[in-house]
Amino acid sequence: MSDFKELIINSKFRDLFPPLSDEERTLLENSIRLEGCRDAIITWNNQIVDGHNRYVICGKHSIPFKTIEMEFSSEGKALEWMLKNQKGRRNLSDYAKVEAALLVKSVMEKEARDRQACGQGGILLPEILPEASKGDTRDKIGELAGVSGKTVDKVEYIQKHAPEDIKQDLRTGAPGISINKAYELTKEEEKAVVTAESKSQFNQSNDNIEWAKWSWNPITGCKHGCPYCYAEDIANRFYKEGFEPTFRPERLSAPANTQRPDKADTDIGWKNVFVCSMADLFGEWVPTEWINAVLEKVEENQQWNFLFLTKNPKRLLDFVFPKNAWVGTSVDTQARVQTAEEVFSKLEAPVKFLSCEPLLEPLKFNNISVFDWLLIGSRSKNSRGPAFKPEWGWVESLLFQARVAGVKVYFKPNLFRHIPSELSPSLKRNDTVYPETMRPREYPGGMNNA
Repeated sequence: MSDFKELIINSKFRDLFPPLSDEERTLLENSIRLEGCRDAIITWNNQIVDGHNRYVICGKHSIPFKTIEMEFSSEGKALEWMLKNQKGRRNLSDYAKVEAALLVKSVMEKEARDRQACGQGGILLPEILPEASKGDTRDKIGELAGVSGKTVDKVEYIQKHAPEDIKQDLRTGAPGISINKAYELTKEEEKAVVTAESKSQFNQSNDNIEWAKWSWNPITGCKHGCPYCYAEDIANRFYKEGFEPTFRPERLSAPANTQRPDKADTDIGWKNVFVCSMADLFGEWVPTEWINAVLEKVEENQQWNFLFLTKNPKRLLDFVFPKNAWVGTSVDTQARVQTAEEVFSKLEAPVKFLSCEPLLEPLKFNNISVFDWLLIGSRSKNSRGPAFKPEWGWVESLLFQARVAGVKVYFKPNLFRHIPSELSPSLKRNDTVYPETMRPREYPGGMNNA
């Protein structure tokens, strides 16, 4: 028996098994406070091998405990002992046991490779798990975990493909879920993804994006952290990954699968596809191979115009854009103006456009003529802030700069709804009415509009 002593917590040992539930922890704590720590804490090289929960509880209440120092030839052997010792003592689910056995296997394999690399000979996998063909290895892991080899195969599949919530339910032995059921559900989801790839199509945009009637999101998620972002709210509602950048390769077939409507011949909005409305495709965090995969599909589908918009315009210069690509950058504040002008003066793209949505302050361009098209809009309401309408003087200034430079102008509907009470006298009609027909809805190059 000793006073409380500091022991080493090795995360591999501590995390080999799922943590106790709140109920289990409370029962253990009450027992130790009432009866003391009856079972010794097992250590190896002063690291806790068995008794992590008891150690924490004893430290919390200054309760003395015994220790027994074990001898193991390696960390892997200590883990193996833990699994054999605990699997009959704790109410562990079969999934938790197999996860633990797979971890033991991986640690022992690494130790063997490390010994060989150091010229110490060491043992190879066949000696760790004799007759280590794939099937035999699976059966040996199953024997260590107390399950069949087929169950091990299913657990490995679940580990790779199932969502985290299903894996967590399996670890804790939640009612209504089993390894077999989780395996079948995950296989069905995989089939659904394959099916989705063959059926994936564009989504039709809402009325506020009338200049592109379609949206296509083979990549979702963004790290800019803009306080006015509407896409983050949507992602947090509908995507299990939230707004984390995510590649969705099953959506790459959408351009080929979506039938272009006949009205696209007279209304270019029905030919235009807003790419990655739920992401910034050219954010620094986006792998180049993701971008290339998207651009390859753009090149293959000349029946559409694909519109790209980024807050990271410098990266645009790293890519060659197909002739059906419209490439734009967002400029909401004056601080973004210089970079946008510098990049777009060098950029080669069939259509180069500027999106000032939301327009947060007055903007002054030195060379707005590097753009073919200007979009102006307001801030929409989201979970982090209210809608915001720019001062009308800011809008008129931008409109004047564009008109002098011969840049086509498009007022977003959300801007139009804010106009009536703030029009300059020269543009007012009956002081209060600003008819839809007066809203600029121009497209670049004399293209047709709605």
